[in-house]
Amino acid sequence: MKIAAHLKLAKSWTTTLAKLDPENDHLAILEFSMMLGTTLMNAVLHKRGITDESFDQNHTNRPPFSKEMMTKVTPDISKMMEMMAFIESARNLHCRAIGHDRTAPRVLPKWELNVVSQCAIRLRTIQAFADVVMQEKSNCD
Repeated sequence: MKIAAHLKLAKSWTTTLAKLDPENDHLAILEFSMMLGTTLMNAVLHKRGITDESFDQNHTNRPPFSKEMMTKVTPDISKMMEMMAFIESARNLHCRAIGHDRTAPRVLPKWELNVVSQCAIRLRTIQAFADVVMQEKSNCD
């Protein structure tokens, strides 16, 4: 997907997220946070030349980065990926009952409101980082 399409989609996810209530809509917030974060992550990866616009990541680890791609990953990209991985893990656990041990029985944990706030903090950081990266001059500019 082209960077401009990612940014347009990110704006839609952001608008939708703003309408949700953390206490009543926590599952939707986790799902939409993951979608927004993934969309922004792909825009950043494209802008930095780590992935081509014809190739999108579905998750931080899927598909796996090639050795060539890994050589382009800078510390700030790694930090963004760590924040995104936190959101992915929270979504897996609280929306799908998938924890770190994928062989364990699926049981949804007791809901804790701070999960949404912890994801929101990371998502805002990813958004701010994406804003900065989008202003960078690329090799193509």
